[in-house]
Amino acid sequence: MKYEFIKLLKDKAFLISLTACLIITVFMSVEKSQPDSQTKYVMEQYNYDTSEAYNDKIKEYRSIADSRSRTAKKAERLSKVNDEYLSKVNIKTYNLCKSPLEFKSVFNIQFFNRSDINSGYLSAVVILILFGIAVVRIFYADVNSELVMYIRSTYRGQNKVYNNKLIILLITAAVLSILKNVINFLPQIIYGSAGDWLNPIQCLEPDSPYNISILTFFIIQILFTLSSYMFYGMIIVIVSVSSQKIVNSLIAVVITGGTWLLYHYIVAIRFGTPGIENKWYTFVSRYIGSPHALYYPRSYFNKLEFVRMGNIPFKPVTVYMICTIPLIIAMYFTGRYIYVKKGRR
Repeated sequence: MKYEFIKLLKDKAFLISLTACLIITVFMSVEKSQPDSQTKYVMEQYNYDTSEAYNDKIKEYRSIADSRSRTAKKAERLSKVNDEYLSKVNIKTYNLCKSPLEFKSVFNIQFFNRSDINSGYLSAVVILILFGIAVVRIFYADVNSELVMYIRSTYRGQNKVYNNKLIILLITAAVLSILKNVINFLPQIIYGSAGDWLNPIQCLEPDSPYNISILTFFIIQILFTLSSYMFYGMIIVIVSVSSQKIVNSLIAVVITGGTWLLYHYIVAIRFGTPGIENKWYTFVSRYIGSPHALYYPRSYFNKLEFVRMGNIPFKPVTVYMICTIPLIIAMYFTGRYIYVKKGRR
């Protein structure tokens, strides 16, 4: 594993891509967050303890605990009402209404940036492409390495090399996931205060029924990003170990990364229009492959909702884990089987 880690750190192509990625994403995030003169004046007033704006801020902070408590109680009441409703629906009525009830359209698409490339989305794709390049370098760079060929010829050598590469892949995905979300939250880090991280998620999503803080949501968003990167990375792994040609691997990086980008700007706009319900699109886009979790994680927390699976209601986050994690595990074993099979030739 140490060999794989050092190899990645010494890879010039990866280091150049990483440097370019950092420059682009940080510039986009900071440049978009620069306030105008009027906004700067308002922000300065919030820091004067004698100003009316400062006192209003203190009053708002003091009411946060009560607001979170009321929101939590509201969520409990809505959950009870939902359970009572489901219990009263008889079999005949359920069969008649099964299609519209099974997978209701459960999220709203915001169109205020439909024509413009949002810096957060573009940063996500830039880092995603960087991660794809790292995957290719990890799994292809030493195809002709005599050391690796020697290890693969030993007892269980193929599995050891593959697992070491996957560990480095996981570490890289975790680092880039943290990096991506830190860059997206740069305006909060630069202009906000430490106490703002403890504010409820309702500051971001006013209608959210969840009793969590912005910091908790930030951590959950990192986990969402990690799962999305791993799903994407395993696709590249399977292509890399199957073809063992860097051209095919790089093509897979571009196509898969482009698909993640096109998902939001074409597919989401086409099928996610309010008033249009598409059960297939809603389920696949939100719970399988996780591009939606990468672009718009707030949609899993912006309102109280349930997805029925086997006549049992689940929260969206639970459905996401049930559908995505097994697929990543299945692709892991598929990639390992192909890698070992190729090594025996």
